[in-house]
Amino acid sequence: MIQIKNGYKLAITSLPDLGEKMHTWRSAIRELTKDAVIRTAANLAINALFLSRIDPAERAIFGEMYRLFKDEAPSQRAGSFMTAYSTMQHAEQRIEQQGVLEPSFDFKSELILFPLRTHTLAMLFTVNPVVKSYFDTLEVFQEYSYTDEALEGLSEMEKKERAELWNTALEDNRVPMLDGLRCSFYTSLPMFYTVDVVRYINEEMNLITIMDSYAKRIAAHRGQDKTVVLTELLQVLPAEVTVETLNEAIEL
Repeated sequence: MIQIKNGYKLAITSLPDLGEKMHTWRSAIRELTKDAVIRTAANLAINALFLSRIDPAERAIFGEMYRLFKDEAPSQRAGSFMTAYSTMQHAEQRIEQQGVLEPSFDFKSELILFPLRTHTLAMLFTVNPVVKSYFDTLEVFQEYSYTDEALEGLSEMEKKERAELWNTALEDNRVPMLDGLRCSFYTSLPMFYTVDVVRYINEEMNLITIMDSYAKRIAAHRGQDKTVVLTELLQVLPAEVTVETLNEAIEL
């Protein structure tokens, strides 16, 4: 028996009922995923903006983030929004073409359903914790994976029943195309706009706290008091951003 991770059992067998539920799940996941994408883009954009405005000699202090922008930024000068978007696009290409595991940038997800006579089994394909958490909290979704970890604590009868149901689902499914009913949520990076990122930054992010974090690392590097560095950063970093701020060309 193969190992099945992120498996579920649902007390639904009617195809019309499943169709209605799939519509609900798709709407919810798309909204949650888009929120996660905007949150990621906002963090990338504000870091690109901040890094562009500090002393170039001190950008390397921010190691991985700075290297990410240097490697993935557009070939021509662009704003911090486009730098963030380009970084996310390149990460998506790496995931697709090289099969690398990057949960922070992998927003694809798909649910495959196998309607049986007494239950419907489901397999969730995602590395996005937001998507996994959504289905884990739905009462109709009972955890029903078939892995060594998932089988721990089950009786031999329960293990046998689980194996038989999965074998039936995968080998003798009643739905055309033996891979079951596919419910895709996102197959590529969803569309979002500068105004979405600006709104998230101004409403959800504390730019002073981020400046303080930058000041702390720069001060440690210089061997200087953090207050002095923070005062310096307040002169060059914005306390609020606009669409124009994120579209202004930067150089990293």
